[in-house]
Amino acid sequence: MVRDSTIRLPDTNAEIGLAAPRATDEVAIADIWRIVWRRRWGILAAALACSGLAIAYSLLTPPLYAATGQLLIDPRDRAVVANDVNPTALSPDGGVAQVESQSKVLESSGVLLRVVRKLGLADDPEFGPDRPRDLFLLRGSGDAAPEGTTQPAEPGIGSAREMATIEKLRKRLTIKRAEKVLVIDVGMTARAPDKAAAIVNAILAAYLDDQAAAKADAAERVSKALSERLDDQRRKLRAAEDAVESYKALHDILEANNLSVSDERLAAVSAQLTSARAQTALMRTRLDQASADLAAGEGATADAVRSTTIGDLRNQEAALLLKVSDLQRSYGARYPGLRNLQSQLSEVRRLLADELARLRKVAERNYQGALAYETSLAERLDSLKRDKAEGDRDQVELRELEREVEASRTVYSSYLLRAQETREQAGIDTSNVRVISWAAAPTKKSWPPTPILALVAFGGGLGLAASGALVAESLSPRIFSRPQLLRVTGAPDLGTIPTGRRRRRRKGAPGGSDPAAAAALRSLLAEKSSLEDGPVRAIAVLCGRDGAGDAHAASHRLAEAALDYGLAVLLVEWGRPAEARDPPGLLDFIRGEARLVAEAPGAGPTVISRGRTRTGDLGLGAAAQRFLAEAGRRFDILILDGGLLAEDSRLLSIMPAIDDAVLVARLGQTKQADAAANAEALARLGKRLTATLVAEPRRAA
Repeated sequence: MVRDSTIRLPDTNAEIGLAAPRATDEVAIADIWRIVWRRRWGILAAALACSGLAIAYSLLTPPLYAATGQLLIDPRDRAVVANDVNPTALSPDGGVAQVESQSKVLESSGVLLRVVRKLGLADDPEFGPDRPRDLFLLRGSGDAAPEGTTQPAEPGIGSAREMATIEKLRKRLTIKRAEKVLVIDVGMTARAPDKAAAIVNAILAAYLDDQAAAKADAAERVSKALSERLDDQRRKLRAAEDAVESYKALHDILEANNLSVSDERLAAVSAQLTSARAQTALMRTRLDQASADLAAGEGATADAVRSTTIGDLRNQEAALLLKVSDLQRSYGARYPGLRNLQSQLSEVRRLLADELARLRKVAERNYQGALAYETSLAERLDSLKRDKAEGDRDQVELRELEREVEASRTVYSSYLLRAQETREQAGIDTSNVRVISWAAAPTKKSWPPTPILALVAFGGGLGLAASGALVAESLSPRIFSRPQLLRVTGAPDLGTIPTGRRRRRRKGAPGGSDPAAAAALRSLLAEKSSLEDGPVRAIAVLCGRDGAGDAHAASHRLAEAALDYGLAVLLVEWGRPAEARDPPGLLDFIRGEARLVAEAPGAGPTVISRGRTRTGDLGLGAAAQRFLAEAGRRFDILILDGGLLAEDSRLLSIMPAIDDAVLVARLGQTKQADAAANAEALARLGKRLTATLVAEPRRAA
């Protein structure tokens, strides 16, 4: 044994932080594939079984054949006449709603009844009423004919037998319209190809006949109603015209070009008054301009500009101003000749002002004349209005009578034209419907589609089996990823440790440990940079119910790594019970029934079993601590190959003396409940999982 061996560890592994353990049943999305792959053979077997059942159903089911015809329905009817009885305008959705409505007409009882009677489907074994399934329908309808008699068929009402046939026919009928098109596909399935095609073609023909009959019937009804109202409108129009003529004769009303004489005079005077008011406004504007021109001493108005007198005076004023300016510049302001020129300039300006005043008086006279003319026209217009008001009392009632005549004439003309048009439409089919393709007898069966059913059944079986696998996994979830392992245990992950077959270690041979196990051991011993004299460092390797082999392999890997560091290792194989002739085990040493002796230096680890169990082994915590203190004089590290802590009360009783608890988990196999149970059992003892190790995936041989 080497007691002065020192393990120098990196500073980065000096501390390992632990999270509080908590149980969880979460399954990450990425783990779904792992769950499915783990149960792949059962899922595949379920899918194959479903596919086999589908194939058996296809072979045992009588075949059906589907025939299809296409019908183009244009919502806009043919514009045969200007005023059609049926609406031709498109709806805001482009007529799609109208076409959808026609698809309902195709499967209506009226159209299908024509088909049933034309092809005699009520007596067909495939579509006729079955007994006793439809017996209740025939008896309960109240219109079934007695045996050996025939029931009279009405045009749109079928017997109970025919209605039962229509119901069966409607179940086989498929009517669908592709998106954004006005083409309707009409399909029918039957046991015979020719029968399926014949029924589809009969439905298309019956629909065309039904549409033509419906439009003709609508035109006939409208024509009949209009004809009944036409005589009444003719009498009303004649009475209204007689009333107008009688009123004119009574009140001596004469008209020319539909206008009375007073109206013509009133219109003429009104037009003259409008012109006079415009002229008055023009004269007023000129007067205002002349007044402003006189006040400013300027000749800026149009009349002033056209006046030759004002023009001459302006020229004289400009010449005198030029002379005065020249003399002042040459001789100064006191030159004697300037006075004469200035007196002449004053006289010219006085004459200019007199001329502007004269022009203003002319403008004022013109304004007064225009105003007087406007006033006279206004008085004349008022006189004519008073005269017209007296005559309009008679015109009011006359116009009311004339409006009645016009309204009656308009309605009568409309009724007369509409009645003639509808009589012609009764024999014209204006529907814009045509058959694109008539149905042909199919050459292949449409049901059951064996390949499709087998494929769908296979896919459905896969889905159901995979769902069952996920449900089973949710009932007992396993650990599928390292983050999930951390959430369940709250302990850090030390990496992946190999659990396969180990190479046999020769006694005294150095090296040979696994690098992953060596790294895990360094992390576990990172809290102590050296191993001084004292209790042995005890590490318990725990696992789940199915992980005994992984824990055993991990314990040996850690023991080999410790040997490479020159440590004396005591390896306890807790899962190996002691036989009667076996050497003493751990429980025997803890109880003091045997004395522990280490192997010679350079040998492999000292391996002992669990030992013999006794009734009082449940209170060995203090004894275990004393044993570890004594074992510390002979060994550096004790590795306990344990199991599921929650189900082993003896192992649980000695855990207070253990320094580190390491959980070995295999992804996809270790249950979350087992990992959480180990963590919770340690928590009840006041301890926590130190770390976790992930077992290396098994490889196929």
